[in-house]
Amino acid sequence: MADSRSRSGWSYWLPICLGGLLIGLMASFPLGVVWPYPIPPSATVCMNGSEQIRLYGLTLPFHCMVTFMFTQPLVWSSYLIAGGLFGLLAHSLTQRGSRIFLAGVGAIGFLFAGLVGSQFGDRLRLPGGIALHFAVTSFLVSFTFGIAIGLSLRTQGLFWRAIVGGVVTALAYFFTALVLYGSTQSTAVAKSLSVIWRPIGPMMVTVLISNLVAGTIGGASILFLFTSPPGAACDPAREKAANPVSSNG
Repeated sequence: MADSRSRSGWSYWLPICLGGLLIGLMASFPLGVVWPYPIPPSATVCMNGSEQIRLYGLTLPFHCMVTFMFTQPLVWSSYLIAGGLFGLLAHSLTQRGSRIFLAGVGAIGFLFAGLVGSQFGDRLRLPGGIALHFAVTSFLVSFTFGIAIGLSLRTQGLFWRAIVGGVVTALAYFFTALVLYGSTQSTAVAKSLSVIWRPIGPMMVTVLISNLVAGTIGGASILFLFTSPPGAACDPAREKAANPVSSNG
């Protein structure tokens, strides 16, 4: 349990780091595989300036590119797998709730947060270019996912924990994208990938690397925040009381 295990040991921090890396990888690499570049979806799929998408004969009021990406089997299955394993890690660190229930909530919660957060974020009209735009989107995704995990774990103070996790994720995304977008590095990486993998474009390189960095940092932050006992991070006395054996010897 997180309440009784030392938070300085590898048995606590290794799952935290693995959970973050899992989220970062699954939120980045699959998108690069299915990204339709250089030829976007046809006008019969993306409609009304990409503000709508046509699927299975229905015209839906969802942003086309975001929805198109999440309808690809590799993307939605990756989100389900990452979220499910994340839920299992949260259960192993806290021993609270049902293992199966947490895996299910993690899987559905991560997919839902990714799709809905991206939809809302994509409709925001913000100044500052893609760095701020996608940083706000990443906050919405992280906050929503954190709330789902926190409710499943019955975590005290879940609202502020979700906000902190979202802010950490957004800051990581913002500064990564700010450094990469339009830089010679992202252009060079895009050219290299077009040779050894597939054409992808400098903007998508920025998105993928930012997703990887922010997903890893944000995922680890959420797992840490929602598996830590209340006040333990800033209360040495509480930490000592929770670990009487280690504190005595």
